[in-house]
Amino acid sequence: MPVEGFNIFDGKQVQVELVSGELNITQGWEVSLYLERFHALGDIADFGGEARRRIAAARAALGE
Repeated sequence: MPVEGFNIFDGKQVQVELVSGELNITQGWEVSLYLERFHALGDIADFGGEARRRIAAARAALGE
């Protein structure tokens, strides 16, 4: 299970949380990599009613 995550601050800094520590990235080209990944994840994410339907279906499959 992945445990790493990242936060983007004003498109100028990325804080990457790792199992063993934290990285603070401020180089423009590196920040751009994380912005691209963030937008790619947003493109495949479900929101609103569709997200609720997907969560409800997963809960039903687990018998909740």
